[in-house]
Amino acid sequence: MKEIDYNTLESLLRKEIDALNLRYVVVFIGINLFIALVNWLIQRNVKSIENRIYKKKVREDRRIEVIEEVYKELVSFTYIFNPKEMIKAHLRIAKLEKKVSENRIYIDSKMNNKITIYIDYLKKLLTDFRHKDFKQEEAMLNDIVKEFNR
Repeated sequence: MKEIDYNTLESLLRKEIDALNLRYVVVFIGINLFIALVNWLIQRNVKSIENRIYKKKVREDRRIEVIEEVYKELVSFTYIFNPKEMIKAHLRIAKLEKKVSENRIYIDSKMNNKITIYIDYLKKLLTDFRHKDFKQEEAMLNDIVKEFNR
């Protein structure tokens, strides 16, 4: 029977174990890099979605705020019963028209058309107060409310 050289066998086993450990380390690093890349891609997509949602929320909040201010101003003209008061209100109408034009990006086109129609009605009252019609004002304001609630 031949004698076994344990030193040679031990060195061969160490080389194999070292080679296997190196392979496992390389595979482990590769898997971790792949997972990190996938995680980075997912985080980037989540961040962009989050930014879009935040921008939409800010814009929607500003839209609601602007339309509420404009609507309150429009309703305040309903309570003018005197032609002299209406003539004094021409500066308020001009400010209201300026506010609507400055905030046009927050007001969609249908809403802008309805508000413009109401402002034109108010300008018409400046020239001839006899055209004041509460039912027409109420109908126009209701149209604005319906458009806002869509």
